Amino acid sequence: MANTMPGAFPVEDHQAIQRVVEREWTAAILARDFERTIALCAEDVVYMPAGLPALHGRSALRAWLDTLSRIVGFEQPVQQLDGQGNLAVACAAFRIASDTDAGRVERTGKALTAFAKDTSGQWLVKAVCWNWDQEIPPG
Repeated sequence: MANTMPGAFPVEDHQAIQRVVEREWTAAILARDFERTIALCAEDVVYMPAGLPALHGRSALRAWLDTLSRIVGFEQPVQQLDGQGNLAVACAAFRIASDTDAGRVERTGKALTAFAKDTSGQWLVKAVCWNWDQEIPPG
């Protein structure tokens, strides 16, 4: 059922974005299906990973994704989500586990994701900025 309050963000849009953040993005990353991950993004996506310069565009994001260690656990529940018209912003907390040469690493963090609805009605990731809850000291 659509939210009919004037200016309110429709329930269907809220659910679609929540599905992308909580299920589609995480499933694609866990499967190392980076083509699917990139398909969830706008062509001009800006991705700002913790401790690194911003990545601009799908090809830059894809190249960075290819450098990731094997991710074996990933969840990111939406904490807050709001939007208006064809723009929305989601805040999520995440827990991630990866297998590295040094063994399994488990960490938590948070992400802020901007979405834009394209002409087909699909919500695409326009920008992501994330960081860790606790910095790992160098060395």
